[in-house]
Amino acid sequence: MTPANYKTVAANAARQAGLGACILLFVSGVTAQKAFDDRQLSADSVASYLQVDVSGDLVTLTAHNAGVRDVLDEIVRQSHLIVVSHDPLAHRLTLEIERLPLSQALNRIMRGQSYLLYQAQAATGARNANHERPSTLWVFSGRSADDPDHTQAAVRFSSDSASAIKVLQAELMSDDIHVRQEAIKGLRRLKANEAIAPLRFALADEDKKARVKAIYALAHIGGDDAGAALATASGDENAWVRAETAYALGVVGGDIAIEVLKYALQDADSDVRRSAIEAFTEIGGGQSARALAIALQDADASLRVEAVEALADIGGEKAIRLLNQALDDQDNAVRKAANEALTELLSQDL
Repeated sequence: MTPANYKTVAANAARQAGLGACILLFVSGVTAQKAFDDRQLSADSVASYLQVDVSGDLVTLTAHNAGVRDVLDEIVRQSHLIVVSHDPLAHRLTLEIERLPLSQALNRIMRGQSYLLYQAQAATGARNANHERPSTLWVFSGRSADDPDHTQAAVRFSSDSASAIKVLQAELMSDDIHVRQEAIKGLRRLKANEAIAPLRFALADEDKKARVKAIYALAHIGGDDAGAALATASGDENAWVRAETAYALGVVGGDIAIEVLKYALQDADSDVRRSAIEAFTEIGGGQSARALAIALQDADASLRVEAVEALADIGGEKAIRLLNQALDDQDNAVRKAANEALTELLSQDL
C-alpha cells in the first residue's frame, strides 16, 4: 500500500469514528523543518551518543548523531509503544527533549517523516489524562520532506474504535512479514471482540510465526468467539502451530475448546497431544477428566504419565476412577505415577 493510500485509510477511518472519537492532524514537512532547535548531522563526521529515559508518559532524551531507529528502539524498550516501519529509518539526528509527553516527543523525533500514530485515550478523570501513551506508531516510506505534498498524520482513536481495527486490517495485507506481525500485536493490544475477525484472517498467513502470534492474540482476547476462531487453526499443516493452538484453547476454555482438544489428543504429533493434555489441566473440571481417558490410551508411555499427572491436578471422582484404571497400565512409570496420584488425592479426602 502506498503512503497516499495510507492517508486515505486514516482519513476515512477518522470520518467513520466521528469527531468525538478521533482527531486528525496534518502537519506539513516544511513547517516541521522549522520546528524546535534540533538538527541532523552527517553520520560519518561526528561520534554518536544516545541517552533515553521514559518515566511514566514523559520522555527525556539526549541524542547526538544518533540513528532514529536506535532512538525508537530504546523508547520501545522502556514503554508500551509498538513501532511498525515501512522505512529503513537510516537518517540520524541530534536532539534534546526534557520531560515531554511521549506523543509530543515522537512528533519531534519523527520530523520530516510520514507516519500515523494510534493513541488509546486515557479513561475519563484518569490521572495525567493529558499525557496519553501512544499504542502503535506506523512509519511509512514517503516522499522527501522538501516535497510540498509530504505530510505527517497523527490520528487519535478511542481504544475500542472500529477505525483502529480498519488500519490494522490494512497492515495484515502487507507484503512485509514484520508489518503483518506488528499488526497482529496491535490487534492483541486492543483486546476487543471486533479484533477477532481480522485475527481469524491472520490464522491463514503464509508465515507460521505470524499464525502463532494470531493464536496468542486470540487467547489473550478470550471468549467463545475467540475459541471458535482457534478451532480453525487446530487443523493447521504445521505441528508447532497445532500445538500452540491446543495450549491457547486451554487458556480460552469453554465447550468449543474441550471438543477441539479431544481431537488434539489423537493428533499424529506427540507435541500436539502433550499440549492438549496441558490444556485440559488448565481448563480442569469433570469434562476435562473424562476427555483425558483418551490420553491414558496413548501409545507413548511418557504421555500416559502426563495424563495421570493431569488427572491428579484436576481431581474429583472421575479422575480417581481413571487413575484406578491406570494402575493396570503395562508401563511401570505409568503405574507408579497413578499410585502416587491416588495416594495424594485420597489423602486430601481424609
